[in-house]
This record gives sequence, structure tokens and C-alpha cells, in this order.
Amino acid sequence: MRIEDTDQTRKVDGSVEALTHSLQWCGIHEDEGPTAGGNFGPYVQSERLHLYKSYADTLLQDGHAYRCFCSQERLKSLRDAAARSGSGTMYDRACLGLDAVQVEEKLARNEPHTIRLKVSEGKTTLKDLVRGYVQFDHSVIDDQVLMKSDGFPTYHLANVVDDHLMGITHVIRGEEWLSSTPKHLLLYQFLGFEPPKFAHLGLLLNEDRSKLSKRQGDVAVEDFQKKGFLAPGLVNFVALLGWNPSDGNTQEIFTLDELKHFFSMDHVNKSGSVVNVERLRWINSKHIRRLFDDPSNKADVVAMLRPYLLNHVKNIDAFDVEFVWAAASLMKERVGALPDFGPLIYYFFAPPDLEASTAVEMKAKYWNDHTTDAAVADVTSRLQALPEGGGFTSNAVMALIKATAKDRNLNLKSLLMPLRYHLTGMEVGASIGDTFQLLGKDVALGRLVGAPSTTTTA
Repeated sequence: MRIEDTDQTRKVDGSVEALTHSLQWCGIHEDEGPTAGGNFGPYVQSERLHLYKSYADTLLQDGHAYRCFCSQERLKSLRDAAARSGSGTMYDRACLGLDAVQVEEKLARNEPHTIRLKVSEGKTTLKDLVRGYVQFDHSVIDDQVLMKSDGFPTYHLANVVDDHLMGITHVIRGEEWLSSTPKHLLLYQFLGFEPPKFAHLGLLLNEDRSKLSKRQGDVAVEDFQKKGFLAPGLVNFVALLGWNPSDGNTQEIFTLDELKHFFSMDHVNKSGSVVNVERLRWINSKHIRRLFDDPSNKADVVAMLRPYLLNHVKNIDAFDVEFVWAAASLMKERVGALPDFGPLIYYFFAPPDLEASTAVEMKAKYWNDHTTDAAVADVTSRLQALPEGGGFTSNAVMALIKATAKDRNLNLKSLLMPLRYHLTGMEVGASIGDTFQLLGKDVALGRLVGAPSTTTTA
């Protein structure tokens, strides 16, 4: 892990800590870096300025770079002229014509200046691991600034120097850096370094296929973390943006260890990938289900759910871990992110709000005057005869409800939905048998007996 902070104007307090936290949350831990240490430090670029100056001096001495004393005003006028003409912005090499005496005179007057790469004539060919062979004509490559007037390097010099000194073998980055790669290859050549392998990935795109931008939605790891996505789900989703495991392997759900096993650059494609949140929710739902595969995780899972349940159940802490785990387990198949649990299981912890619009609509949809009331009353009476505890099970309750529907010549759904209305106030939820069992006999019958009749008598 290397902190690239050479652009001091964009430095944000706390950003390094946030980055480290996001990586750790995803299960990605630095082998070496600012915190872990290592043999190639320091790992913060602003602490390596002496190294960049040394290599910049080498480029100057060897004639592969030159000092540029042009003012910001002059450079702006060049950019404006290029914009008006519709041509690409390139420095006009005005300072390349300065002789040694002129340069020394300007240095003696402490005139601010930068150091620019002197691009040679010719062409550069890159063998990209994703895009294959890409050729660049040097005539359209700008003399890039390598050292700024404040003594800090630009990305271009700093990364080439650091990647070499730190033994980096592969540079994997977005395709927006492809046009800069010939400059980097020239720097490797001029400094006598062996270049690493390069891979330029397709961009991440919004639904409208524009470049992913925080102006149009969430882009930061912490955004998705706050919205209740699991780290394994998010990592799984991101890994599949532009990559697939192999020919014939249709697996879509991976742990981090499985991704490490299957990943290969051979199966990375170069096209952009749309960040589809619905697909993220689907992948995340599979990882949520896995949380419930190991009962030894009960306490951790309930602690994870607690902040989201609090929005719907203020007294959630009054319920033990076993009960919350059991309620969440019943709805694990229906959620795409952790906040989904709250509105789907709140009725296990508090009576449903039968005044809510969804409940009112449900009652109007499924009630049939006295017939429905009588059927619910019949079920209630029969349920009272079931013994509490071991006898009040999902299977026993469902058998009783089916028998009641048969005896009264009713369609099963026409009885299940009114019962669900009284217990949950929702059309969708856990199976009615499981709901009765988890609520327990007293609470469940209390909701049936205590519910007002939907019909009135004269």
C-alpha cells in the first residue's frame, strides 16, 4: 500500500484512514505499507521527495528532460488557443530552446520552474495484458511535467520511480491512463529500468453508460457499507465487473479466498462495465443467506442487524439473540441488503400497524364480510386447543388451517391472507405457520382475538 499525496492541493485530512478502513472492511490487508512497514519504505510519496529529485536530475543530465520557466499565464494562453482551434493541448517547447547560460541565469534569479520530459522522436508499442498491442506515435505525446515548481513530482515520475524501487511487477489501472503509458515507458527507458507489465481496465459506468460519478450515485465503499451491503457481497460484485472466472465456469457467488483462487488476467475484458445496483443486491442477498449457515455466528449477525432494526423496533434490545436470529432467518431469502430486514420482520417484535395504508388495502382486498370473520374465529378456536410449546408448531398450525378451510369449503388463500393480516399487516412475509410458531401461542392468538371485526351488526 502506497500513499500517493504528491498533489497537495487535493489532500484531505482523514482520507488515508478512510481508505485503510475501507480496504480492511473488505478483507484486504496491506502486506507492507505505512502501517505494516516493509523493506521499501517510506510508503508515503511526500516523504520520498529526495528520491524523485535525484532521478529528475539524472534525466536532466542525460538530456531526457529540461527546465521550463513558462508562467501559468502563458501556459493558459496555449491551452485557450488549442481549445479555440480544436487541437489537442501540447506544450510548444519554448523552453527547450534555452541554452545552458540562459537556464543558469534564470536559476540564479530563483525563477519558478518545472522539469519536463523531453519526448524523443519515434513510436512506442505497449503489450497490454487486456488490450493486446497498442502503438503510440511520439508526435502526439506532450512533454509532460515531471517535477512541479513546489518541488513535488507529478504522478508520472513518482509512480515510475516508486514502482521500480518497490519491485512492482504489474500495473493494473483504468483505461483513462492508457494515453499516459507511452510517457511512462519512455521514463523506464531513459532511467534504465525494466518496465512492469501493464493492464488497462474498462471503466465503470452508470446505468446510462456514462462514466461512474459520485454526482449520479454512490461510488465510495463507505457509501455501500452504510447502506447495509456486506463486504463479501460488494467484493464479489466488483470482481465480476469486467471479469469472469473461466470458460465453462458459471459460478457467480465467490468468497474472497475463491476469488484469489480463480482470478486470472486472461479473463478480464476491456469493455466498460455498468454498475447495476439490482445485480449487487442479488449477489449480496446470496452472501446474506450464508450468514445464517453457521449458528455459531448468531451474536455477530444480530449485532450487525441491530442498527437497522432499531429504525423499526425501538425496543429491539429487549429481545434475546435467539429470537432475533430466528425472526431474521425466516426472511433471509427476501432481502438484498441489511436494512431490508427491518420492515419485513418488525411484526415479530411489535403488533402490526393495521392503520397503515398497506394494511388497509390488504383488508379491503381479502375480506368477505361475515364469511371471513367466521373463518378466522374458527381457526382461533381450534388453535386454542393446541398445546403451548412443542405442540404449537408450524406444521401443526398449517394442518389445522388447511382442515378449517376444507371444512368451511374455502380456498386456502382466502383464509391465509386474513390470518396474515391480523398477525403481520402485510401481504408478504414469512410462511404463516412459521409466523405463528415464532410469535408463540399467546401473542399470536392475542392478535387474532384482539383484532376488531371487519363487519358491523345493526
